[in-house]
Amino acid sequence: MRAFLRSRRRGQEKITHTRLRKSATKMAYRLTRFKDNHFRSDHLTEGTSCTIDFRRKALVIKGDFPHLGNIIKLYAEEIESITLIRGKQVINTFRMSPVHLLTKIGVSDRLTRHFVLSPDEFVTKETKMIVKTKSGLVEISCNGHLFNRVQRALKAAQFGAKLDVVKEPIYKTVDNNPEIYI
Repeated sequence: MRAFLRSRRRGQEKITHTRLRKSATKMAYRLTRFKDNHFRSDHLTEGTSCTIDFRRKALVIKGDFPHLGNIIKLYAEEIESITLIRGKQVINTFRMSPVHLLTKIGVSDRLTRHFVLSPDEFVTKETKMIVKTKSGLVEISCNGHLFNRVQRALKAAQFGAKLDVVKEPIYKTVDNNPEIYI
């Protein structure tokens, strides 16, 4: 807001409301598989980075797809099902670590993962999203910690009826001894 007021005092152009408007939910993804009856999919390389806009009438995948105009639109009426797969979580702590203590007092795993002392103490494998349409299939993967955010975005975009959620198990160990299997 301060930048807007400074620009007005200097006599610069008025900032349009579209630049101040909040954009749709966007997240970083990797396109791992794309099959479509209408387009040649051999041009796409595995692991192409992309973003997804979760809209009410479509999922819009933006990336480096020059033969598709850098965009893949999956309309809601064409989508048959969306499968969201959470990767396996491994929580390997040691006694008196912050993660172990916070887990013991009942703090959620989503919060305790920020207090790790070593990178292998709290590991979540990648989240995968498989979108089946009438004419093909799109498989996308992202960071494992984004699972809840992606699930909320799909439900907010009214894809909840077509959404199937698969959660891999959580393995918790203390000093490499199994403690809890959820």
